Amino acid sequence: ADLSGLSIEEVAKSLRFIGLSEDVISFFVTEKIDGNLLVQLTEEILSEDFKLSKLQVKKIMQFINGWRPK
Repeated sequence: ADLSGLSIEEVAKSLRFIGLSEDVISFFVTEKIDGNLLVQLTEEILSEDFKLSKLQVKKIMQFINGWRPK
């Protein structure tokens, strides 16, 4: 699915769906990360600017690339 059209709220729902914590999700909302920005995020941005764990970064990158929890 093309994520670039997602709203900020839809991105938050997606992050919730893949099991990220509310503090991570609220950071994305505060930073106004919509789908267009989400698909442009890099592992470097997520780990350095967002201070996410390697697992959180992995989940987000996999999600962007089409992974969904079963």
